[in-house]
Amino acid sequence: MNLTEERSQVNETSEEITAADVALSVTTILLSLLICAGNALTIAAIIRSPRLHTLPNMYVMSLAAADLLVGLLMPVLALFFLAPIKNAFNNAKYACLLLFAGLYASCLCSAINMALIATDRYIFITRPFWYERVVTRDVVRGVVAVCWSLAVLMGSVPLYANRFKYDSECDSTKVLLFSFDGIFLPIFSSRAQC
Repeated sequence: MNLTEERSQVNETSEEITAADVALSVTTILLSLLICAGNALTIAAIIRSPRLHTLPNMYVMSLAAADLLVGLLMPVLALFFLAPIKNAFNNAKYACLLLFAGLYASCLCSAINMALIATDRYIFITRPFWYERVVTRDVVRGVVAVCWSLAVLMGSVPLYANRFKYDSECDSTKVLLFSFDGIFLPIFSSRAQC
């Protein structure tokens, strides 16, 4: 059996949509709706209520925006669980790489924002007078801008550093030179067959 016959055999068997794939996709879409609704409400509450216009809430709003972006990308991820859609990503280099880049950037931004919130609260508690003097609206805006810039820069790495090959599986372990396997391997790698 040659390589072409093996590929066609793999494609024929992997085109089937199982009940587990559909259930996983539906669950992911429902989760996406909840994530988007919750973070949109958080952003709206902070924008509409002047009492919530505080420096710590600037970090919370940045976190909500990053999580909203994650929620908006999740329907694509939900479709990624369906074999025919995932196979379409195998021949679409930039669709495959943009999926990874978008998810990496938004998840990294979310993680960095959580660290910023924790650091902000730590400094506020341990050095309250220094905090009042140094932490201003412009400083927080700068820190949030650096957070987003760093996340976009690190998240865009898959676009220019990858091993993408057409007709190969759009899988983070096969496409990317490196991956954030601890976070993303359970999501993007091939599921083990029971």
